[in-house]
Amino acid sequence: MCVLAPRLLLLTLLVATRSSVAVITPQTRPRALPSSQIQELSGAESHWETLPSLPLGPRQEDSVAALGTDVYILAGITSAAPNATAYPSLHLVQAYCTKSRAWRRVADVPMPLNHAHLAAAGAGKLYILGSLTGDGPFTPTGVGYVYDAGADAWTRLSGGDLPTGLERGAGAVGVWRDRFIMVAGGMVYNNPFTGIQNTVADVSVFDTQMGVWLPRGDWPALPDGGRDHAGGAVVGDTMYVVGGRRNGGINVKGDVFALDLGASPQARRWVAKAGMLTPRGGLMAAAVDGKIYTFGGEGLETQGAGPSGVFDDVEVYDTETDSWEKLPAWPAPRHGTGAAVVAGKIYMPGGANMTGPGATSVVDAFSP
Repeated sequence: MCVLAPRLLLLTLLVATRSSVAVITPQTRPRALPSSQIQELSGAESHWETLPSLPLGPRQEDSVAALGTDVYILAGITSAAPNATAYPSLHLVQAYCTKSRAWRRVADVPMPLNHAHLAAAGAGKLYILGSLTGDGPFTPTGVGYVYDAGADAWTRLSGGDLPTGLERGAGAVGVWRDRFIMVAGGMVYNNPFTGIQNTVADVSVFDTQMGVWLPRGDWPALPDGGRDHAGGAVVGDTMYVVGGRRNGGINVKGDVFALDLGASPQARRWVAKAGMLTPRGGLMAAAVDGKIYTFGGEGLETQGAGPSGVFDDVEVYDTETDSWEKLPAWPAPRHGTGAAVVAGKIYMPGGANMTGPGATSVVDAFSP
């Protein structure tokens, strides 16, 4: 519900299974995209809009989700000195009313989090299904919470904790049929001081109506050792995991994996689709009208990032044609936040404008 005043929150989704094995057949291996399948758009039909900044300070490694006409930004970490010895996780949640263009603060998360799996499902509910926590190194928690927008209150989600051994954060998230929250991949350790990161391939699915995690054996693990900091989206009955990285910030990946959620458990397998034009981790992704839009990310200059270690690339994947389009560069490129869609417009609050810590208060929106 839109109300005048500052406020923000986050969104994430997917499902994990360590015991399952994904199958990729030779014909579905990642492939270079033929030049005939690449288009560079003029941007004449799309545009950027700068919105009111985060009123309570910079944030990154937060989570973002949309509920009705509000965009929420949740938790994360704030800016810190270059020689900082701690990066405290935050409780803070804010919401942006897209109608009044105003921020308001909402109820804090009960515990400080970063890289949380946040998603909206059902009527007026936001779900947190696992995250990282701590001041660095960041370690996983499987804790689940649900937010009731009408009551402006968080409660512990009965049955919502990730199963023992599957606790993680930074996974790709998607929502299927407004009921099932998917969490694919993620990480179980992130040391911002040494750069050591541990990626997992698990896929986990939570049924918000029944309040249970679906059997892990029904959902194959991600291929190639998994991904973290990847883009996630459900289009129709297919979950997509786009880009990301594996076991370290510089190990960026351009693979696109797709899973038919409607297939029988025995038939489900991840299939490799046309790879990204620019491999990136820490990117933002959102689906609009059957296309997955990807923004920013972090990596090395030798991988195509700018001098700050941040990509300004905006690329669009068409799920119908299995092809990519390149759009004009992002004017205010960032990594380490999320994207949420309201009325076809993609909102991205906060994030970092340099590799690693570099939180900002910038908020912008992209209209395809």
